[in-house]
Amino acid sequence: MFRLDGKTALIAGSCGLIGKAVYDLFKDVGANVEGIDKAETADLQIDVADIGKELWLFENRVDIFVNATYPSEFFTHLATFMFSGEDVAQYMADMGGGAIINIASIYGMVGPRWDIYLNTKVDPTVPAYSAIKGGIIAHTRALACKYGKNNVRVNAISPGGVWNNHDSMFDHNYSQETPLGRMASPEDIAYACLFLASDEASYITGINLAVDGGWTAW
Repeated sequence: MFRLDGKTALIAGSCGLIGKAVYDLFKDVGANVEGIDKAETADLQIDVADIGKELWLFENRVDIFVNATYPSEFFTHLATFMFSGEDVAQYMADMGGGAIINIASIYGMVGPRWDIYLNTKVDPTVPAYSAIKGGIIAHTRALACKYGKNNVRVNAISPGGVWNNHDSMFDHNYSQETPLGRMASPEDIAYACLFLASDEASYITGINLAVDGGWTAW
Protein backbone atom coordinates (compact mmCIF):
# COMPACT_ATOMS: atom_id res chain seq x y z
CA MET A 1 0.00 0.00 0.00
CA PHE A 2 1.15 3.55 -0.67
CA ARG A 3 2.27 5.37 2.49
CA LEU A 4 2.03 9.00 3.62
CA ASP A 5 4.21 8.78 6.72
CA GLY A 6 5.28 12.15 8.06
CA LYS A 7 3.08 14.14 5.68
CA THR A 8 0.45 16.64 6.74
CA ALA A 9 -2.84 16.36 4.86
CA LEU A 10 -5.81 18.74 4.94
CA ILE A 11 -9.12 17.20 3.93
CA ALA A 12 -11.84 19.74 3.15
CA GLY A 13 -15.29 18.25 3.44
CA SER A 14 -13.95 15.67 5.89
CA CYS A 15 -17.39 14.89 7.34
CA GLY A 16 -18.93 14.10 3.96
CA LEU A 17 -19.27 10.76 2.23
CA ILE A 18 -16.04 10.88 0.22
CA GLY A 19 -14.14 13.21 2.52
CA LYS A 20 -14.60 10.92 5.52
CA ALA A 21 -13.30 7.92 3.57
CA VAL A 22 -10.23 9.92 2.49
CA TYR A 23 -9.69 11.18 6.05
CA ASP A 24 -9.79 7.66 7.53
CA LEU A 25 -7.57 6.12 4.84
CA PHE A 26 -4.92 8.82 5.04
CA LYS A 27 -4.74 8.35 8.81
CA ASP A 28 -4.33 4.61 8.32
CA VAL A 29 -1.33 5.11 6.02
CA GLY A 30 0.57 7.40 8.37
CA ALA A 31 -0.42 10.94 7.49
CA ASN A 32 -1.03 13.67 10.03
CA VAL A 33 -4.58 14.48 8.96
CA GLU A 34 -6.65 17.56 9.71
CA GLY A 35 -10.30 17.54 8.72
CA ILE A 36 -11.93 20.78 7.60
CA ASP A 37 -15.70 21.03 7.54
CA LYS A 38 -18.58 23.18 8.74
CA ALA A 39 -19.86 20.23 10.79
CA GLU A 40 -19.22 20.26 14.53
CA THR A 41 -17.41 16.92 14.38
CA ALA A 42 -14.62 18.27 12.16
CA ASP A 43 -11.10 18.81 13.48
CA LEU A 44 -11.31 22.39 12.23
CA GLN A 45 -14.82 23.81 11.98
CA ILE A 46 -14.20 26.37 9.28
CA ASP A 47 -15.46 27.12 5.79
CA VAL A 48 -12.96 26.01 3.15
CA ALA A 49 -13.38 29.46 1.60
CA ASP A 50 -11.47 30.79 4.61
CA ILE A 51 -8.59 28.32 4.38
CA GLY A 52 -6.17 30.98 3.18
CA LYS A 53 -6.51 32.81 6.49
CA GLU A 54 -5.98 29.62 8.51
CA LEU A 55 -2.89 28.11 6.89
CA TRP A 56 -0.64 29.64 9.53
CA LEU A 57 -2.03 27.04 11.94
CA PHE A 58 0.00 24.32 10.23
CA GLU A 59 3.44 25.73 10.97
CA ASN A 60 4.65 25.99 7.40
CA ARG A 61 3.84 22.37 6.58
CA VAL A 62 0.98 21.30 4.33
CA ASP A 63 1.94 18.48 2.00
CA ILE A 64 -1.49 17.39 0.73
CA PHE A 65 -4.79 19.16 0.24
CA VAL A 66 -7.91 17.25 -0.81
CA ASN A 67 -10.99 19.33 -1.56
CA ALA A 68 -13.96 16.98 -1.24
CA THR A 69 -16.55 19.62 -0.39
CA TYR A 70 -19.98 19.13 -1.93
CA PRO A 71 -21.98 21.94 -3.57
CA SER A 72 -24.56 23.26 -1.16
CA GLU A 73 -24.84 26.65 -2.84
CA PHE A 74 -24.17 26.01 -6.49
CA PHE A 75 -23.23 29.52 -7.55
CA THR A 76 -20.56 30.02 -4.88
CA HIS A 77 -19.06 26.54 -4.91
CA LEU A 78 -16.82 26.95 -7.95
CA ALA A 79 -15.49 30.26 -6.65
CA THR A 80 -14.69 28.61 -3.33
CA PHE A 81 -12.76 25.84 -5.10
CA MET A 82 -10.84 28.41 -7.12
CA PHE A 83 -9.83 30.70 -4.30
CA SER A 84 -9.04 27.98 -1.76
CA GLY A 85 -7.03 26.05 -4.36
CA GLU A 86 -5.03 29.12 -5.30
CA ASP A 87 -4.33 29.95 -1.64
CA VAL A 88 -3.13 26.44 -0.84
CA ALA A 89 -1.11 26.11 -4.05
CA GLN A 90 0.73 29.37 -3.35
CA TYR A 91 1.35 28.28 0.24
CA MET A 92 2.76 24.95 -0.94
CA ALA A 93 4.89 26.72 -3.54
CA ASP A 94 6.43 28.88 -0.83
CA MET A 95 7.13 25.75 1.23
CA GLY A 96 8.76 23.81 -1.61
CA GLY A 97 5.92 21.73 -3.05
CA GLY A 98 2.88 19.59 -2.36
CA ALA A 99 -0.08 17.79 -3.88
CA ILE A 100 -3.63 19.08 -4.38
CA ILE A 101 -6.51 16.78 -5.30
CA ASN A 102 -9.87 18.22 -6.32
CA ILE A 103 -12.98 16.06 -6.30
CA ALA A 104 -14.94 16.76 -9.47
CA SER A 105 -17.48 14.44 -11.15
CA ILE A 106 -18.13 12.49 -14.32
CA TYR A 107 -20.94 15.00 -14.88
CA GLY A 108 -18.21 17.56 -15.44
CA MET A 109 -16.99 15.35 -18.30
CA VAL A 110 -20.19 14.04 -19.89
CA GLY A 111 -23.85 14.95 -19.79
CA PRO A 112 -26.16 13.46 -17.14
CA ARG A 113 -28.27 10.42 -17.94
CA TRP A 114 -31.64 11.80 -16.93
CA ASP A 115 -33.45 8.51 -17.52
CA ILE A 116 -31.73 6.70 -14.64
CA TYR A 117 -33.58 8.95 -12.19
CA LEU A 118 -37.06 8.02 -13.46
CA ASN A 119 -39.26 6.29 -10.86
CA THR A 120 -36.60 6.60 -8.18
CA LYS A 121 -36.30 8.60 -4.98
CA VAL A 122 -33.11 10.28 -6.15
CA ASP A 123 -33.37 13.87 -7.32
CA PRO A 124 -31.70 14.40 -10.69
CA THR A 125 -28.66 16.63 -10.83
CA VAL A 126 -29.18 20.12 -12.21
CA PRO A 127 -27.23 21.70 -15.08
CA ALA A 128 -25.39 24.03 -12.68
CA TYR A 129 -23.81 20.97 -11.05
CA SER A 130 -22.25 19.94 -14.36
CA ALA A 131 -20.99 23.48 -14.94
CA ILE A 132 -19.38 23.58 -11.50
CA LYS A 133 -17.68 20.22 -11.86
CA GLY A 134 -16.48 21.02 -15.37
CA GLY A 135 -15.07 24.27 -14.02
CA ILE A 136 -13.23 22.42 -11.28
CA ILE A 137 -11.57 20.17 -13.86
CA ALA A 138 -10.50 23.17 -15.96
CA HIS A 139 -9.23 25.05 -12.90
CA THR A 140 -7.24 21.99 -11.86
CA ARG A 141 -5.38 22.06 -15.16
CA ALA A 142 -4.74 25.78 -14.86
CA LEU A 143 -3.26 25.44 -11.36
CA ALA A 144 -1.15 22.49 -12.45
CA CYS A 145 0.38 24.54 -15.25
CA LYS A 146 0.93 27.59 -13.05
CA TYR A 147 2.53 25.84 -10.08
CA GLY A 148 4.34 22.91 -11.67
CA LYS A 149 7.61 24.85 -11.60
CA ASN A 150 7.18 25.07 -7.81
CA ASN A 151 6.82 21.28 -7.41
CA VAL A 152 3.11 21.61 -6.66
CA ARG A 153 1.09 18.87 -8.33
CA VAL A 154 -2.62 19.52 -8.93
CA ASN A 155 -4.96 16.76 -10.09
CA ALA A 156 -8.68 16.06 -10.15
CA ILE A 157 -10.67 12.90 -9.56
CA SER A 158 -14.07 12.52 -11.20
CA PRO A 159 -16.10 9.91 -9.33
CA GLY A 160 -19.02 8.14 -10.86
CA GLY A 161 -22.07 7.52 -8.71
CA VAL A 162 -21.07 6.73 -5.13
CA TRP A 163 -23.46 4.45 -3.27
CA ASN A 164 -25.07 6.13 -0.27
CA ASN A 165 -28.07 4.01 0.68
CA HIS A 166 -29.75 4.75 -2.63
CA ASP A 167 -33.04 3.10 -3.36
CA SER A 168 -32.78 -0.19 -5.23
CA MET A 169 -34.26 1.14 -8.48
CA PHE A 170 -31.64 3.87 -8.81
CA ASP A 171 -28.86 1.46 -7.85
CA HIS A 172 -30.07 -0.90 -10.59
CA ASN A 173 -30.47 1.85 -13.19
CA TYR A 174 -27.06 3.29 -12.52
CA SER A 175 -25.20 -0.01 -12.23
CA GLN A 176 -26.39 -1.34 -15.56
CA GLU A 177 -24.83 1.67 -17.25
CA THR A 178 -21.32 0.81 -16.00
CA PRO A 179 -19.06 -1.91 -17.41
CA LEU A 180 -18.23 -3.03 -13.86
CA GLY A 181 -21.92 -3.31 -13.03
CA ARG A 182 -21.99 -1.43 -9.73
CA MET A 183 -21.82 1.97 -8.10
CA ALA A 184 -18.60 3.16 -6.45
CA SER A 185 -17.90 2.89 -2.75
CA PRO A 186 -16.42 5.90 -0.93
CA GLU A 187 -13.26 3.83 -0.45
CA ASP A 188 -12.87 3.42 -4.23
CA ILE A 189 -12.47 7.18 -4.45
CA ALA A 190 -10.27 7.40 -1.36
CA TYR A 191 -7.72 4.94 -2.76
CA ALA A 192 -7.47 6.95 -5.97
CA CYS A 193 -6.81 10.03 -3.83
CA LEU A 194 -4.11 8.13 -1.95
CA PHE A 195 -2.29 7.26 -5.16
CA LEU A 196 -2.33 10.84 -6.45
CA ALA A 197 -1.19 12.14 -3.04
CA SER A 198 1.69 9.69 -2.79
CA ASP A 199 5.28 10.10 -3.91
CA GLU A 200 4.68 7.29 -6.40
CA ALA A 201 2.61 9.79 -8.41
CA SER A 202 5.36 12.42 -8.38
CA TYR A 203 5.32 12.83 -12.18
CA ILE A 204 1.55 13.17 -12.49
CA THR A 205 -0.06 16.59 -12.59
CA GLY A 206 -2.91 18.26 -14.45
CA ILE A 207 -4.93 15.09 -15.00
CA ASN A 208 -8.57 14.30 -14.39
CA LEU A 209 -8.87 10.69 -13.26
CA ALA A 210 -12.30 9.16 -13.83
CA VAL A 211 -13.08 6.64 -11.08
CA ASP A 212 -16.39 5.55 -12.52
CA GLY A 213 -16.48 1.81 -13.14
CA GLY A 214 -16.14 2.53 -16.84
CA TRP A 215 -19.17 4.86 -17.14
CA THR A 216 -17.28 7.26 -19.44
CA ALA A 217 -15.72 4.43 -21.47
CA TRP A 218 -18.89 3.41 -23.34
